[in-house]
Amino acid sequence: MSMHILNNILILILATTASAWTTKYKEYIHSPSSRTVTPQSVYGIEGNVTNPLGILGGEGAATLSGVNSTIVVDFGYITAGLLSFNYTADSANQTVGVAFSESSYYATQSSDMSIGLNGEVDGSLRVELNGTNGTQEQWTADDLHLRGAYRYATLFMATPGTVEVSGLSNQFTAAPQVDEDKLREYSGYFYSDDALLNRIWYAAAYTNQLSTIGAGTSRNTTTTPTSNWNNSELITPLSPSDSVLVDGAKRDRTEWPGDFATAIPPTFLANNRDGLGMEALRNSLRALYSQVSAEGMLPYAGPPLLKGPQSYTYHLWTLSATYAYWKHSGDDDFVKGLWDVFGRGVDLALEDVERGANKTGLLDVPESASSSWGRSPTAGHDLTANANLYHALETDEAMQWEEHMEPLSNAINTHLWDEETGLYMDNDTEAGHSLYPQDGNAVAVLYGVADADRAQTVSSALKQRWNDHGAVSPEGLSAISPFVSGLEVSAHVQAGNITNALELIRLEWGYMLSAFSNSTLIEGFYHDGTLHYPFYGSLDSYISHAHAWSTTPLATLTQEVAGLRIGDNLTRWEYAPQNTDLEFVETGFAVQGGEIRARMRGGGGVVAYELQAPQGTSGSIRVPVADNGTVSVDGKRANGERGNGKMLLEDIQGDGQVMEIVVADMGNFAANWSKQTDPTREESDAFA
Repeated sequence: MSMHILNNILILILATTASAWTTKYKEYIHSPSSRTVTPQSVYGIEGNVTNPLGILGGEGAATLSGVNSTIVVDFGYITAGLLSFNYTADSANQTVGVAFSESSYYATQSSDMSIGLNGEVDGSLRVELNGTNGTQEQWTADDLHLRGAYRYATLFMATPGTVEVSGLSNQFTAAPQVDEDKLREYSGYFYSDDALLNRIWYAAAYTNQLSTIGAGTSRNTTTTPTSNWNNSELITPLSPSDSVLVDGAKRDRTEWPGDFATAIPPTFLANNRDGLGMEALRNSLRALYSQVSAEGMLPYAGPPLLKGPQSYTYHLWTLSATYAYWKHSGDDDFVKGLWDVFGRGVDLALEDVERGANKTGLLDVPESASSSWGRSPTAGHDLTANANLYHALETDEAMQWEEHMEPLSNAINTHLWDEETGLYMDNDTEAGHSLYPQDGNAVAVLYGVADADRAQTVSSALKQRWNDHGAVSPEGLSAISPFVSGLEVSAHVQAGNITNALELIRLEWGYMLSAFSNSTLIEGFYHDGTLHYPFYGSLDSYISHAHAWSTTPLATLTQEVAGLRIGDNLTRWEYAPQNTDLEFVETGFAVQGGEIRARMRGGGGVVAYELQAPQGTSGSIRVPVADNGTVSVDGKRANGERGNGKMLLEDIQGDGQVMEIVVADMGNFAANWSKQTDPTREESDAFA
């Protein structure tokens, strides 16, 4: 039921206690309750395997007899860590192979790829088993062979003989900073009457949890092995015990600025119990800033993968991410310590802006820093780099670069806008005139380069490029990229098209959940919906199935759909619920002094909102209201600023006390309504 068909009757209640807040969202959490994780089922067997269920902890043990006898177990969802199992071997010098895969497509005797794209083979671990004379022994993978993400584990006999296997389990190593008994206690939550949206939110939360690793467990790139993998590299300058958010759980296990910038709001909203999520993000920034060049450019990717400056676009994303980190952490001292490098980074980019007579006024990206997402080097007047620079200029609270913003925006709109297509072109070269990138157009809208009219035009034009699986990226070799589509989702919101944003989330993220891991968010796939990412050629098993850059919808659902977002100093908030097709939505997250929660429910001719904010916080509420509608607070008429079909109520204090705000256009209905007469409370079981 849309709020549009409710005759503009809205009801908002500020609740006093959390006793009625739903806990039904917990069914969507994939994070384990213990760091010892066991498989849920046997996926398949081959050869001479008896009592296969014994490997799961059932009666007896699974027995593998003869070369290539194979058993594949399914953990039910992506997990991460160190595999172990008990075994009894009937003779000396037997070998069991162990392989891992995120996808059932690659649940074979050779692991899916995690090392690189130059012919490296993860292969299988070879476990040398000595005869035990009937005595049970245990094998556990060593730290080098920690597996960053997998759902399927394959055990097979690599030599003749017979081995009994039981008690197979995984020691969960993700989110090492979180106590074992708090792995499922996210710092935020989301629940609605749309189960798909719930699944997407928690898949995003779990994806970022899996992508938070110990700094001493990054992928080794110093000496690339030709077989097997090595996840024991240190992300400098961190300590091995530090936690850090990386791009993906399986690979690259490295800080990429675009991924990092995308994952900051979702991490704050869902993975920041006791401030530990922001701690991991701070460590990511430490690693990125440690690699600044003498000229002041930040790296394309952090250590240990790539240490050299190669991308203006990613350099600028790191600057924007720095601001986003500060906004969500309030960590003034840390950010002040980065400020000199930050300022040099902005000034460096401004030095490459063309100025003067007969000049474009655009950032002219040099060849030496022209790497970007999805396409060949983007030297010259690149749209995405220019829009990112505009956003970086905007992040300074003192606005010391304000004078550069309007000229840059004007230059982008003058030289890169194409009126015929209603989109921005990639650059002003002949080739650029034929490419209208998804990423550049999304950030041009998201960062405010496009005015309101052009934002609407771009939003509509981008939607026209969707297919049955999601938003196809023309600059990305016709791939579907949840990273860039996340930017597009945010652009639709910025353009005022929340319906487009929700539709794309359901379409693309809904498809990837049903088609791939069902518990995490994949790095990317092909426009036809297959497990193929054209950047990797035919090496599709290299695709990461738990990638932090795909988690934007978590923030969209909490901050835009449910409408609850944080403000300055973590003590200010805004509640601006949107008109959507949801009949029930609830969300919350940790803030200074406690948790803030909000929910909407509809039925019986009304829509009700509830908000609970901790003492010491304050904020504003912006509710939809008809031109002839009335607003009452605790039964008394309220007057706030009206505009665009909404009323703004400012300086609302979060003190835990009951406040009822009723918006209606039915005479005295607003003043007479109370929770006791709310027809939705008895009909809905969402509060149980």
